[in-house]
Amino acid sequence: MKNLIKLVVFVLAVSVLVGIAPPKRQELNAATIDGFSDVWNSKEFWFKPVYWASENGITTGYKDGTFKPGNDCTRAQMVTFLWRMKGSPAPKTTSCSFKDVKKSAYYYNSVLWAVEKGITTGYSKTKFKPNNVCTRAQTVTFLWRMAGKPAPKAKSSKFSDVKKGAYYYDAVLWASEKGIVAGYKNGTFKPNEKCLRRQIVTFLWKYSGKPEPRNLPPEIPEVKVTNQYKKTKTFKIVDLGYSSTYTCKLPKVTISGKNTDVANDQILRDCKKAINSFDKAKTVSSGVDFRYLTYDYHIGRGYVSIVVEEFQISLYEDDIEYTTAVRVYNINSMTGKIMDRVDALVKFGSDHTTFRKAVESKLESYAKSVGGYIKDPQPYIDKNGKLCFVVELVLDGYSEWYRGKI
Repeated sequence: MKNLIKLVVFVLAVSVLVGIAPPKRQELNAATIDGFSDVWNSKEFWFKPVYWASENGITTGYKDGTFKPGNDCTRAQMVTFLWRMKGSPAPKTTSCSFKDVKKSAYYYNSVLWAVEKGITTGYSKTKFKPNNVCTRAQTVTFLWRMAGKPAPKAKSSKFSDVKKGAYYYDAVLWASEKGIVAGYKNGTFKPNEKCLRRQIVTFLWKYSGKPEPRNLPPEIPEVKVTNQYKKTKTFKIVDLGYSSTYTCKLPKVTISGKNTDVANDQILRDCKKAINSFDKAKTVSSGVDFRYLTYDYHIGRGYVSIVVEEFQISLYEDDIEYTTAVRVYNINSMTGKIMDRVDALVKFGSDHTTFRKAVESKLESYAKSVGGYIKDPQPYIDKNGKLCFVVELVLDGYSEWYRGKI
């Protein structure tokens, strides 16, 4: 098969490195406003625990309005969560034997309190290792000790990897009996696995009796993305003796309780020429030209962001593929309608001026160097939840399409 020659496609991979800060009191409590932007699906097991923990001051979100449920939870964060859950009591002692717990640290008082209560003893007399990721075994042990080390009713463990003699043995049995932990489907507990923020708050919520949060954000309709068109064809180039297979597909958006016909019809109209081209292309020939479509999407809180790419293919002596268009569709899941650029940027936590300047900072110098100009940058959210852009760079007689991260 001929080597595929890719032309004109240039994807920018400029990413912003963001540090992960421990939760602090002064950070934004997004649950009191409109919910965390990354905690919106009420079907997720951590949905209620996160908002319960937030409204009770046990843990807060980050300044960008996220909770980051998939982030690791450190030992410092864990004891701070427990300390806050108990009302942030002042420790009786004023000095700490752990050399790695500084008086200026946000977790200083919580560590002192946890040591006084026998919840933690550290790794040694001088090391607490606050930045180590808290394991599942450590988490349930901290909870068990905070509860007063109650004896479990069970005499043996139902988990194959929780052996008698382990420091966390009684703690895991107790936590399992209380419904705080359930383990995994294969019969393991995985005591040494790291504990994530979503798991920590869920353990605390269950420990507290699964109380109903007072301020849950508005229910977001369920969004599904399927195909309104999908066809795969294998093209055999008889004179050259090789075949190439391509799949052309177009998205269909369904939102519970909302009419998305107008949005789906718009997507189809915009891409109809490419679909017709693909349908009409002969599968056996001495050479063929056609177009095909592909797409990717991200479902976020209150929106679905879709990017449809259109390619021109020429299968002759040399296989040539190049991008002819990149279309962005940001659909509001509360209305089922396609948002314009301004509304989409507001939904994504940005604005037109900031967005435009960010795009120009990445492409303006290149555009000038090749005698072109930037036309209508469009925002979208990629699969990783990052704000990105699609832009057409207009040159003398043709265009180039670019995708990149802000």
